[in-house]
Amino acid sequence: MNLRTFYEHETDHQIMFKKDRRDVRSWSYDLEVISEELRILAAIEQRLLKNPAIASQLQQLKRDNMLKMSALNRYEHDMRNALECDSIACDSFYLNNFEKHRQAFREHLLNYREVRRALLLKLTGNRYQHQRTS
Repeated sequence: MNLRTFYEHETDHQIMFKKDRRDVRSWSYDLEVISEELRILAAIEQRLLKNPAIASQLQQLKRDNMLKMSALNRYEHDMRNALECDSIACDSFYLNNFEKHRQAFREHLLNYREVRRALLLKLTGNRYQHQRTS
């Protein structure tokens, strides 16, 4: 089995593109998992908690998740043009765009975790709130 991801004949530009594409695919997969988990959490909330505030947060997260998935799909398609860059300005454009998507994904993930944690704390009667580990 060949575990090599990058090859000696590849340019730095090609290597960065492969790395960025791998990251975007990973984020897309994570968003798909979040989407599935949100459906499950919404069902739990509806059956057990019946908390309008949490239900609203879950609904907003579902919308945001769909928007992030669409944006990443468009971005993954558009990033193929980065291979044709021949100037620093072009490279900078794609680098800045990548960082914008990375930051948006991270913020969304943190929001999701916060809402999920709030729901789980409600389910457990807030018994574990002070046992949080960093």
